[in-house]
This record gives sequence, structure tokens and C-alpha cells, in this order.
Amino acid sequence: MEEGGLRCHNCGSENTLRFGKMGAFWGCTNYPSCPRCRTAGLKAVPSKNK
Repeated sequence: MEEGGLRCHNCGSENTLRFGKMGAFWGCTNYPSCPRCRTAGLKAVPSKNK
């Protein structure tokens, strides 16, 4: 996780860069009380390990 200095547009808490199966996103540090998130514009890269 990486802090980006962005604030949640819903509650005003810090947002953190997180990585999920659909790619990167900015998630509110107040989650689960505040479920808001924004896409980071980065796509997930499929793993070549099978």
C-alpha cells in the first residue's frame, strides 16, 4: 500500500493505493465505515505462473 496524499471525496480521510484482482485503486483508509474508492488507471497483469 502506498499513500498518495489524496483525500476521500466522501468522508475526507486519506486514500491509500491498493492492488486488487481488477487492478490498482485508491481506497479510503476509513474502510469499511466508508466504502468509497477510485480507480488508479492501472490494469492488473495476468500471472504467468500456472
